[in-house]
Amino acid sequence: MKLAIVTVASSLSIVLPTPWLAPYLVIEAVLVLGLLDAQARRGLRRFAVSASLLAGFFYAAGGPHAGDVRIGPLPVSGDDFTIGLLVGVRMAALFAAFALGARWVPARDLLPFVARRGLPAYVAGAILRTLPTVRADAERLRETQTARGHRFVAGPWGARTWIPFVVPLFVSVLRRAREQSIALELAGILPQRNGAVSRAHRWAVVAALAALAVAGRLALVAWPGVSLSYFVLFIAGVAYGPIVGLLVGLLERVSTDVLLSGLNPVFLTMAPVEAMLGLLAGLAGRLVNWGQRGREPIAFASVLAAWAGAMMTILFSVAADTINWLAVRTLLPRLDPEAAQMGWVALVARGLVFNVPSLVFNAALFAAAAYPTLLALRRSGVLIHRARSNPA
Repeated sequence: MKLAIVTVASSLSIVLPTPWLAPYLVIEAVLVLGLLDAQARRGLRRFAVSASLLAGFFYAAGGPHAGDVRIGPLPVSGDDFTIGLLVGVRMAALFAAFALGARWVPARDLLPFVARRGLPAYVAGAILRTLPTVRADAERLRETQTARGHRFVAGPWGARTWIPFVVPLFVSVLRRAREQSIALELAGILPQRNGAVSRAHRWAVVAALAALAVAGRLALVAWPGVSLSYFVLFIAGVAYGPIVGLLVGLLERVSTDVLLSGLNPVFLTMAPVEAMLGLLAGLAGRLVNWGQRGREPIAFASVLAAWAGAMMTILFSVAADTINWLAVRTLLPRLDPEAAQMGWVALVARGLVFNVPSLVFNAALFAAAAYPTLLALRRSGVLIHRARSNPA
């Protein structure tokens, strides 16, 4: 019952009509002040301000309405700024609902439900429960590295400075997944099959990486086209194989789209696209050694990783715009075929231009962090094909 209430409360922050949003926010603010500690309240407050302002600015600069004023070369619309501001507020309300749910529903209360429902309940619950843990791990790692004098540089050219943050985060999340798999086996939820790779370990890894990808996408939701989820999807496929990559891409996209836009069928069609990217990353991991099978020349692995990051961005952009175009063409069957073809070319070209920052960001991040991350996962013994036989 508690889990159902938390799920409904989280959904209300997205689906409530705008006139009803203000009373909901007041009730949620009272609960936040009464139930969460000072550090959690401070983090939510900072996120609410930054997400609202950034979303408002980007919606104002790129929305469909005519610009009221100009900021440099950009025409800015007040109506679109209001829309973006509301999107940021809804995101903050969603995160607050998650924080309240983690405070109100302890993990021990979920165990009987998981035991009765098995795998689907575990995967859904693990993704929701892992998100606050990923955030806490990320904050702890960043504070630790900053205290040691490390300086993080924003932007694609500073991607290498984030390696001391990215690598330990992956290792900690996947070590925790391995520990959860042991608990699942002992509880009889996902028992070990004779001579087979541990099903519990595989599904614990899928849930952990899906949660990490959701966190990576939500962390940069205010920056259009830029997402850390591509990198998580690449690591999932290369390190654990095509099936894991496919499942992580599918679960991550469905989870974030449901959280951000509700059950919008147009957005949910992007889930197969990310599943395809995870599958392709897994197939590429069978052909190329990016560190998951031991040492490779760093320059060779880095160049190939940069190419993979750029190709994932391009493939997603083309596939997503094609699906959007097909959806519009289905809804407008009278559209002239020649005009429809020209519309597809224009839509894809515009999408590629829009994703240039994402392409540069992903290429730099993949080049800097893919090889050390995969090598660290292999050495830490969290890879599935190593965990049971050769932890080294």
